[in-house]
Amino acid sequence: PGSTAGRSSAVAVMPDGRIVAAGYGYDEPAPSKLDSKFAAVRYLADGELDPSFGGGTGIFSEQLGSGEDSARFVALTPTGKVVLAGGYEPPENYGSLAALRLTAAGELDPAFGSGGIVKRPILAPFGDYLESAAVDTRERLVLLSNAYEGNNTVSVEVTRILGDIPPPAPPVGGAAPVPVGPPAPNMPPHARIK
Repeated sequence: PGSTAGRSSAVAVMPDGRIVAAGYGYDEPAPSKLDSKFAAVRYLADGELDPSFGGGTGIFSEQLGSGEDSARFVALTPTGKVVLAGGYEPPENYGSLAALRLTAAGELDPAFGSGGIVKRPILAPFGDYLESAAVDTRERLVLLSNAYEGNNTVSVEVTRILGDIPPPAPPVGGAAPVPVGPPAPNMPPHARIK
């Protein structure tokens, strides 16, 4: 409703039969240059929009960059949160990766990233584009992307975004103690495959 266009590129089914679709959408009325937004829609098991999601509309959308934004992956956590991953276009006009986490009510989760959003800076001269993603058993988001280096060179990048579940305790009597404190800052990619 109220959108000029949109597309779903990923879907997840909840244990109770509700469906979450993710992709992109445009707002109406359309500006002279259309810029798509991350979008997620939750449906009840009977196919109707879920009024308990997205502020009562069943629809969530968020513009991250100045250009085209789109979710290409959706996953559900055991606690009912929705994880979206895809790409956004910063002002430089080359794409990079982004991840959003929504609460079970379809609102940005303030405990994730910066207000529910993680935007990775551009790491390659001609942009980074999401190819695939997965959520591991510790609710960490793992992103696989192509980085366009120029001269017909494309590198593969793997990025991991930490979730809420802390690392497991080391086994008793064997491993050194794990240091306690704030997590280490994000590191630039250090492994590339050509």
